[in-house]
Amino acid sequence: MSFVALGGVKLIGSDGILAVFMAGVGFDLVVKGSERSEEENVQDALDLMTTTTMFALFGLALPWQDWLSLGWQGLLLVIAILLLRRLPVFLLLNRFIPHTKGYLDALFMGWFGPIGVAAIFYANLAAHKTGLQEVWSVVSLVVLGSVIIHGISAVPLSIFYQENTK
Repeated sequence: MSFVALGGVKLIGSDGILAVFMAGVGFDLVVKGSERSEEENVQDALDLMTTTTMFALFGLALPWQDWLSLGWQGLLLVIAILLLRRLPVFLLLNRFIPHTKGYLDALFMGWFGPIGVAAIFYANLAAHKTGLQEVWSVVSLVVLGSVIIHGISAVPLSIFYQENTK
């Protein structure tokens, strides 16, 4: 379904990422039971193959010199984005989110929103369309920071969360 949605939207010249997302939402609303688990296995396999390939290519295109030119301000930007992008919203709105049972749930959900493939795609597109290479430099630094920080913190924070929500 993802490939059909992507191909159809590309034929009319629109944004494929949004179309694939909407196809996933439509799939979630329509398909139930055993059909869903079969399709999820296929989607998981495709996701693993494409994400692994995407991040391997991402590793080849890292702009190390551009990051060095950003200096400590680049590091502060990564920290600010990771801390301020989702956490404050989840903490403020936690009582309105149906599945949260307190601040620990809000902290956990607010923290785990890694920045990844879509950000790489849009940064590349923006750099190509605008000619501003700085877009790629900044976004790639934030994505790398997200991959490292969320990768390091996933297991210990998941264990901490599980032990404190029993």
